[in-house]
Amino acid sequence: MPTLRGASGGGTGATAAATATFTIPSGTVANDVLNIWCFAGTTVVTTWSATGWTAQTPTAGTNGQAQLLTLVATGSMSGTVTVTCSGTINWAGVICG
Repeated sequence: MPTLRGASGGGTGATAAATATFTIPSGTVANDVLNIWCFAGTTVVTTWSATGWTAQTPTAGTNGQAQLLTLVATGSMSGTVTVTCSGTINWAGVICG
C-alpha cells in the first residue's frame, strides 16, 4: 500500500513570476511517486517544467490551464524543487508524495 508522506502548496501568490519553489515531502525514499499539480487561471497556453521531472500533457479549459509533473524517487530525497512556468503569470501548485 502506498504511503502519502506529505503535501504542501506553493506558487507565486499575488506576484506574477515564472518560477516557484516546492518542498519535497519529508521521509521520501526510493520508488516513492511524487506529483506536482500546477494551475493558472488564464486562457493563455501555459506549461510547467522541473529538471528531472516528467511533464504530463497539459490541460486547458475555459477557466484556466493545468499540468501534472511526476517523478519516481531514486533514493531518499529532501530539499526543494524549482518549477518553471512558460510565462510570467500568477500561478499556484501543490506537491505530494
